[in-house]
Amino acid sequence: MPPQHGKSTLTFSWLVRLLGRYPHLNHAYVTYGQKLSEKQSRKALPIARAAGIELERDTLDFWATKVGGSIAWTSIGGQLTGDPVSGIAVIDDPFKDRKEAESPTARETAWSFYQDVVDTRCHPQASQIVIATRWHVDDLSGRLQKEQPGKWRVINLPAIALDDEGAEHALWPEGRPLDWLREKRRQRTEYEWASMYMGEPIPKGGSLFEVATTCRLADIPTAGRVSIGVDLAYSAKTAHTDYSTAVVLREHGGKVYVVETRRLRVEAPEFRSILTDLRDRYNTTPRWHASGLEKGQADWFKRDGLPIKVVNATTDKFQRALPVAARWNAGEVLVPFDAEWSKTFREEVESFTGVGDRHDDQVDALASAFDGLPKGSGKPLTGGSRTFAGPMTPPRSRDTRQGGRGKWLPR
Repeated sequence: MPPQHGKSTLTFSWLVRLLGRYPHLNHAYVTYGQKLSEKQSRKALPIARAAGIELERDTLDFWATKVGGSIAWTSIGGQLTGDPVSGIAVIDDPFKDRKEAESPTARETAWSFYQDVVDTRCHPQASQIVIATRWHVDDLSGRLQKEQPGKWRVINLPAIALDDEGAEHALWPEGRPLDWLREKRRQRTEYEWASMYMGEPIPKGGSLFEVATTCRLADIPTAGRVSIGVDLAYSAKTAHTDYSTAVVLREHGGKVYVVETRRLRVEAPEFRSILTDLRDRYNTTPRWHASGLEKGQADWFKRDGLPIKVVNATTDKFQRALPVAARWNAGEVLVPFDAEWSKTFREEVESFTGVGDRHDDQVDALASAFDGLPKGSGKPLTGGSRTFAGPMTPPRSRDTRQGGRGKWLPR
């Protein structure tokens, strides 16, 4: 199910109902964090009391009935105390967010917890249910389907579905109406939308950015908030070394303009004069998503009189590029076609996949610059969705031959 569609509330309310009907059975509720699990227990307790369920124990992490039934409230990586599960084991959202689901370590932790703790504590007659937003092809839902084919019944409830006439309908129109969902889609890349809202995660390896929306250099406003993003190389010893790159963005009137880029195959110290020039001309401090030894380079610049705002790189380049890709694909990022650097810049961005790209320096600098723009500063995105094609096309593709928004058709 998509996020914020009531699945957790439905789940713990249903568990209370089961405990009332079968007070002798033992159940388990598992989610990504212990605090959230206990929060759901706190919400569910008044429901149980109102239903007249007699509990001998009602702590936030464990309920017990007077006839031996129970609900254990726990989390991924936590403990599953009490009697083995004879009723239902529910795993409700094993990952907190995309950042966690994109982590191989977090995915392996969830898988190991399921195998070593949840599955081993379930009686043969017990049922297991995983309710989740699909973040990644190898999240717990995906791994279960891959490793245990035929064992699981898979039910996918997309946020937007089509009726027999091809008209779009919202999954929960009272709480998440169709116009609201369409706006959500406008604000996200197809990679994000397909996984979070349609239950169809797409593997990395396809182009994230569509063909650029272009303008003339003369069309770029002289007013507006400016941000500079950089990505610095370590060495210039080989022909395949990454470039040191800077990208300057200006946001004005709801549009983001690529003002200029600088790209040289030089070591970081040699790029200092370029960054100094950009800082002085645009009166803003360059931003760099850096990690590990890269932070040492930033310290060198600071000691040499050129401050750089270092943002801790906690996600990979693909994840960092998602926010700017959403605006780019909506036609809200404009690149001057008549700039001498434009062709090289557009080719790199439009071919970026996040998997083994030969060059991605300008993409990372673009993402850092976009991250430095004030959040929510542009006008709301309006108009219909753009068509996503190529390797990133989801299992169903958009047919826009008749114009307008198009409809989902089998590929």
